[in-house]
Amino acid sequence: MTPSPIDEFLQVALACVGAQEVPVGSNGGFFVERCQKVTGTAGLKPGAAWCASFVAMVGQATFGKSWPLPLTASCAELGAFATKKNILDAAPQRGDLFVVYFDSLNRFAHVGIVVEVKDGVTIRSVSGNTLDPVRHADEGSSMREGWCVSDRPWRLAAKDRFIRWVNLLPG
Repeated sequence: MTPSPIDEFLQVALACVGAQEVPVGSNGGFFVERCQKVTGTAGLKPGAAWCASFVAMVGQATFGKSWPLPLTASCAELGAFATKKNILDAAPQRGDLFVVYFDSLNRFAHVGIVVEVKDGVTIRSVSGNTLDPVRHADEGSSMREGWCVSDRPWRLAAKDRFIRWVNLLPG
């Protein structure tokens, strides 16, 4: 049986779990630079956040030029693109990207991948530039700026949204 596009995407994302910044806390190192290379380094300062670059790298690794989202390092840009394409949803589905809205920044400022929808408040997710769930199990959705790719629960907030990128795939 041929895996679905979502299954393929999640398989690539989950294979990255455990990848880390080197040194920890630097937003740097081989893996981070590999992610950022996909989104282009123009305009990125050393030590830039890399959650959106991680998502772009997974999308490109899975689908090549068929990845339907912009290869961007900006969570705000992903949210704007999804709004324009009418693929930004208020309810999560497996395989969606989740974008986390930060009132203090007045924008989406973290992105990850929905692996499983647990209930109306929690999802299982994979995201880059987040904290290790073993050492930081009680920190919920405050895990925006970390040092690794984690497979972890994420508590959702009212303004968080979900990018249904699969709707843009051909056929």
